[in-house]
Amino acid sequence: MAILKIGGSAEQDTGRLILPVEGAVGIYFANQSKLKLSNNFATGRLTNQVVGNPTPQPSHTALSLNGGYIQTPLAESAEMTMFAIYKQPVTTSAGVMICSNYGNPYPSTFGIGLQVTSTGKVTFIAAQLNASTSTAGGCTVNATGWTLVAGRVKGNANYIKNMTNGELSEATYTSRLGVASNPLLRIGACYAARYNESIDVMAVVVFNRALADSEINSVSDVLRRYAAKHGVTV
Repeated sequence: MAILKIGGSAEQDTGRLILPVEGAVGIYFANQSKLKLSNNFATGRLTNQVVGNPTPQPSHTALSLNGGYIQTPLAESAEMTMFAIYKQPVTTSAGVMICSNYGNPYPSTFGIGLQVTSTGKVTFIAAQLNASTSTAGGCTVNATGWTLVAGRVKGNANYIKNMTNGELSEATYTSRLGVASNPLLRIGACYAARYNESIDVMAVVVFNRALADSEINSVSDVLRRYAAKHGVTV
């Protein structure tokens, strides 16, 4: 059982965040202080680069490509699971990235990540473009207000679940190309200039393996309690 102590200048409360599932490579809190934005709590080290000048709020930080985002040290892996607590934008013209490596120049134009679409939904994309066409798209569910969402890719199977309302979507791909050249994940942005709108993010957790459904539920329960401590119901 992984126990992450929350205290000191990095987290302005006392207590512990207990993840009942081993193997998280990224635990990111986007609230309260800039020190928290730069800290990967899975390692306890200041490993993130905070780009721009985002202003943390008690429950979240508004992140964007232009206004400021978190550049993590994490690369895409063949199997991954992502969680995010974020606020669904009322409107978005092009779409907003919650956590993604989309849009880096060839050979990794596409990538993996959680994205709010221009139609007001949230999708988990698990694809890479190393040629002229992508091998996989995304699974999409509805979302409104504060939302806890989980995305997973395992082999050629993709999954997203809105843990707040229980809606689930799954898809199977014909193939998925290798991920060795993928750029690092960003929180609140990606590498494509057109995805430059703002999104409110409280937390993101990343595993470099595909969690079982029961493990996703267990991690979600912990994140739900964390959100409640900061006045947000998901």
